[in-house]
Amino acid sequence: MSRIDALLALAVLLAAGPAAAIEPTDFAFGAELATPGSAPIRSLEVPTAVYRDAVSPRLDDLAVFNADGQPVPLRLTHPRTRPGTAPAAVELPAFPLRVQGQSGSRRLEIITRDDGTLIRSDDESATRDRVTAWVVDLGGLESPPTRITLQWQRPTDAGFAGRLAVFAGDDLADWRKLVARAAVADLAADGTRLVRRRIDLPPTEARYLRIDWPTALAEVTLEGVEAGFEPRQAPRPRNWLRPAPRRAADPADGYRLDIGGRFPVDRARLESDARNFVRQLRLESRPTAAAPWQPRARGGAHRLAHDGLVLESDPLAFPPNGDRQWRLALEPDPGRPPVLALGWVAHRLTFVAEGPGPYTLAWGSHESTRHHRPAAGLLAGLDGGERERLAGPATAGEPFALGGAGRLQPPRAPFPWSRVVLWGVLLGGLSILAWMVRQLLRRPPGSGD
Repeated sequence: MSRIDALLALAVLLAAGPAAAIEPTDFAFGAELATPGSAPIRSLEVPTAVYRDAVSPRLDDLAVFNADGQPVPLRLTHPRTRPGTAPAAVELPAFPLRVQGQSGSRRLEIITRDDGTLIRSDDESATRDRVTAWVVDLGGLESPPTRITLQWQRPTDAGFAGRLAVFAGDDLADWRKLVARAAVADLAADGTRLVRRRIDLPPTEARYLRIDWPTALAEVTLEGVEAGFEPRQAPRPRNWLRPAPRRAADPADGYRLDIGGRFPVDRARLESDARNFVRQLRLESRPTAAAPWQPRARGGAHRLAHDGLVLESDPLAFPPNGDRQWRLALEPDPGRPPVLALGWVAHRLTFVAEGPGPYTLAWGSHESTRHHRPAAGLLAGLDGGERERLAGPATAGEPFALGGAGRLQPPRAPFPWSRVVLWGVLLGGLSILAWMVRQLLRRPPGSGD
């Protein structure tokens, strides 16, 4: 090996430097994890404190250490990343129950097959008799519905609004109340249409539903009932933040909000104490003040009160993200800071109980990333059933300082010794090369070595 090759090899080694292993004190804060029993895999929801102090929007600065201070394999999952599959909606047969003529006597004659399947109800040719209820046959369903959606024909351009009671029964004689006052509406004003067709149902096992049809909806014809189902994977509880907004310097930018952490926000709803309001909103976010704004949600929000009925819009949904800074624009602008509620669901942390306990959950670091998580992919490779059989619970205790809050600040750039050495070696090599060329040029022509 020539002197130049040796110098270059030394420069590469000095520039690369040794690979540093992470330690608990590389992180700002920690919490001791209680792990009762002997399960080899442990699982817990990520504590709220982690989101408040995490540096990375993806929680890359999170680790679990055993009692020897060694990091153990871990995996983070979010319920929105693997949603359960909901069964397809099912059209249900619905049959009217009528009041006969002026007497108001209710006709309850219902014709069924031997298996209980509804064929028809009373004399459906009596179209002048008012419909007071609809009976819905659930017999063809594999599982109870969690909601029903009504389809109707709106009688006038003005529309309607009302409340419905829903009952469940097994024999068409005894009914139990499921929903006391479900709001339905189909209203139109100034070119905007507001429709509320969905009725959420509590869990119940029943063969039939009965939907009472009030006089206020006498002119509305029910044309169909559709059963809906939740995903087979049960949803996790959603938490809500209500950060204080401040008006941006440029009124066109609306309101700025700092949510105080890296929470995986995926819902937004506008709240107001006004009896009636209708707003169009635009929501954007970014991870830092230097990053560009990214659109997250756009849509309408409303609350309308009508004859004792209050109709409110559903929250806007969007993919979860861990941005800390948000911007809200409203049209029309209410002229005062609005109340914006942001919903989020915690990640699930799974780790291998490798080495002696107790284990420490550590978070908050500008230097440590997920690339230090050893063999985390092994957890993803386990079958879901295997993970459930091997997993046990873990519980996080109160947070305490590890490396301290200073770990949350970007570290000072160290003096670039390796770069200085590299340039020194390269310049030294060039000097040697120049000296060798000079010596060759000084030799007289035809001289030997």
